[in-house]
Amino acid sequence: MGTTRIRVDPDGPATFPKGRIDAARVDATTEAEIVAQEREDEEEAMQDMARYARRVRRRMGLSQTEMARRIDVSPETIRNWEQGKRCPTGAARALLRVLDRAPETALRVLQGRTLEDDRRTTEPRGGSLEDVPSIRGRGAFRPWMIARHRSPRPRACSWPMR
Repeated sequence: MGTTRIRVDPDGPATFPKGRIDAARVDATTEAEIVAQEREDEEEAMQDMARYARRVRRRMGLSQTEMARRIDVSPETIRNWEQGKRCPTGAARALLRVLDRAPETALRVLQGRTLEDDRRTTEPRGGSLEDVPSIRGRGAFRPWMIARHRSPRPRACSWPMR
């Protein structure tokens, strides 16, 4: 695939590249059609987040009830996330991302275990954990803060999916 270089003069709109839109159709779009498209986009974003939350839980091999117990939220909250009725916000969204990338570490922290506790049961391969600082007492994540905020209506989830 080749590279195309374009020179654009900010003072001359005629130099802007032509887009692939139908200008007549855009001008003919009504407010009702715009609102309907927004609603459709919002529903699609909620379903994307629902699929993401379900995927994270399934990759960890947990039931909805077990996941709820481990992250200290109600099973109804997990159910609502996975059905697209609600969207995790703030700390819950950050927790899902951490659970997706490093589930064992996140669950260990949520259970209040330190690296020293894990060392007693299994010795890591290739060295000791002397250099790794403990997170206990340093403003660690507080799972009971998840899902305390309830918005009056579900909002679209703006989530960068990978």
